[in-house]
Amino acid sequence: MFLQSKNKLNSIREKTTDEWQKICSRSLLLRLIDIMLRSYGQVLFADNIVTGLFLLLALMMISGSTVLFSLVGIAVTSFAAYFRREERIYIRHGIFGFNGALFGFFWSWYFSPSPVSLILFVFTGIIVYLTHSALMKKLSLGQFNLPVMSIPAAIVLPVSLIMVYWLVYSAGLFPDSAVYIINGYSAEPLIKMAQAGNSYLLHINFSQQLIAWLLIFLGILINSRINAFAAGLGALTGYLIVKIIPAAAGANYAADIFIGFNAIPVAIGLFGVFIVAGLRTFFFTFAGIAFCTACWLLLVNVFGIINFPFLTLPFNITILTALIILRKTDSRTTGLYPVPLSIITTPENIITWHRENILPLAFRSSKENIFRLLRHPSRLLKPDRKEIAKFRDIVFSAGRIAILSGAGTSTESGIPDFRGNYDFWRKFGAEDFTYQNFLRREDVRARYWAMERQFYNIILRAKINPTHEAAKWLADQNRLSCIVTQNVDGLFQKAGVDPAKVIEIHGTEHKVKCLKCGEFSIRHDIEAIFNAVNYNPYCYKCYGILKPATVLMGEELDKALFERALSDILASDLLIVMGTSLQVEPVASIPDIAWRKGIPIVIINTTPTSRNHLARMFINYPTGVFFKKFLQHIKTI
Repeated sequence: MFLQSKNKLNSIREKTTDEWQKICSRSLLLRLIDIMLRSYGQVLFADNIVTGLFLLLALMMISGSTVLFSLVGIAVTSFAAYFRREERIYIRHGIFGFNGALFGFFWSWYFSPSPVSLILFVFTGIIVYLTHSALMKKLSLGQFNLPVMSIPAAIVLPVSLIMVYWLVYSAGLFPDSAVYIINGYSAEPLIKMAQAGNSYLLHINFSQQLIAWLLIFLGILINSRINAFAAGLGALTGYLIVKIIPAAAGANYAADIFIGFNAIPVAIGLFGVFIVAGLRTFFFTFAGIAFCTACWLLLVNVFGIINFPFLTLPFNITILTALIILRKTDSRTTGLYPVPLSIITTPENIITWHRENILPLAFRSSKENIFRLLRHPSRLLKPDRKEIAKFRDIVFSAGRIAILSGAGTSTESGIPDFRGNYDFWRKFGAEDFTYQNFLRREDVRARYWAMERQFYNIILRAKINPTHEAAKWLADQNRLSCIVTQNVDGLFQKAGVDPAKVIEIHGTEHKVKCLKCGEFSIRHDIEAIFNAVNYNPYCYKCYGILKPATVLMGEELDKALFERALSDILASDLLIVMGTSLQVEPVASIPDIAWRKGIPIVIINTTPTSRNHLARMFINYPTGVFFKKFLQHIKTI
């Protein structure tokens, strides 16, 4: 009975969501409202307009200036992202807007809602967006796959405080009364609740603050029961910490900021959002809150000296530290599974994804564990010297070295991979991009070419990274026998590796093929075919369908090319597998064949693979990070 009711509610929710999206697609005003509410929802880890609405109502019961500045902040950061041509999916889902909302919260604590203050806020809001955009490219869309969270708002506010102080008291451009909150003034709540103290029904004197917090909690609960549980856990734990720690240690200083902006977000983030929820995650969350407490007390004493706010910095430091540690450890040993950013929705959906996609994959445990990392924290930031020396000895002992590379070798050049940056592909409906659909459906071809044009421009702008430089170094040492790459970007050739030694097993983006006459053309030459109407290019000679010379899902590999790749690898003395999770067949089986032939294998990847047990050495780092240190080491010997 309960399961039936649950399924019915989920069905109603899905239908309502679909209807709302259809309505929004027909109205610009509703699309803007949708972005605004999702931005508020993202503050509470929820891509949910109802959650955002409840947070907005709560703010309206607390402070009018907070509502004003947060709305302006969402508008500034979202419109700045739009005019700078950021990915629309991030704008629509409030990824940029939520930092604008947070920055508005913080700004309203220090500055009055005046024309001068609003002008300054708009200017600094643009800086928040620029900071967010830069951090996304570096942290989220590159090799790290780490969340930006509230870092932009937290670091821009202290800079803003210094800037405004200089404008008022040093430059003398504005009187302090035009900017600062004088005599503790704060805008009145937009929604005033009558006191219920004399009610015969309730006999409880509810305050505005209490009702606001109940609304926020209800908004979280509507989005996710697990998130609501984690929020309650964080609130209770944070409250107890504040009461237990002596006042002399700084517990009375900004206690509300610790509970509301650090303890609660840490609990929600660790228990279900950034790490798959489970029993071990529950206990790990307590460890995270303890670490957050230590950061908070340290920052209280450091920032207190200069009278600067630290805001959500303890939360950000805690989450990033936890995720970096967990990505350096074997999840099968710890039972703690970090969630890729592209998978993050609600904890309930994440659990389903994890059960269906991760648990069935069996791989051997790596030797790394949390306790070893804590004893040697330098491993979090750079490869171990012994590791580099061991890899060097293996390389120098081999005369002919083969490389099997995957998408991870190019993510550090800014090229998105399908699994780690699925949002790039999802907006084009990439799940439809099978070879059969490409042949049969013109709408699929149109969407595919729209995606391909953006992807090709990314490839043209991409620069080589230390992984490609290391391959060139091996070639210069006459040790490189071949590179079998699943990448289609041509970056190894761009680094100077002989194209004859590069086997592009999944094809190349730099050529197109006519599916009718089989003619190959240079990709850049067909750009002139595209115009405002035509998104499906055709062959100049026979008017056949053109397709990038890459392998689509459902399309067979070139058997002769695969046999050549396998032959070259089996003729080598060492196989280096790097930047691939070894999940796509038949390439994933190459290490098995090499191992049965007695060829030593080294695997370099950010996560364990299903072939770790075959490797003489597994190096748990992004390939570019490792090879940068390796090349530096080589120059010193």
